[in-house]
Amino acid sequence: NPRDNGVEVAVVSVENLGAYKIVTAKMGESLVKINLPEEQAVPADRAWLTFPKEWVRIYADEYLV
Repeated sequence: NPRDNGVEVAVVSVENLGAYKIVTAKMGESLVKINLPEEQAVPADRAWLTFPKEWVRIYADEYLV
């Protein structure tokens, strides 16, 4: 269940770019961009994000930390 290990976000917008979608969501006071496959359903208002360790990259002032 994503709610067990996930973070709740508010879906702000969804851009359908053909082969994939870019979802903009608000997580606390920050906006995050999520790249999803075209066929992935996106809730209209709230969603739960999980962050697999192998895919997470954190940047500070344009530097990978």
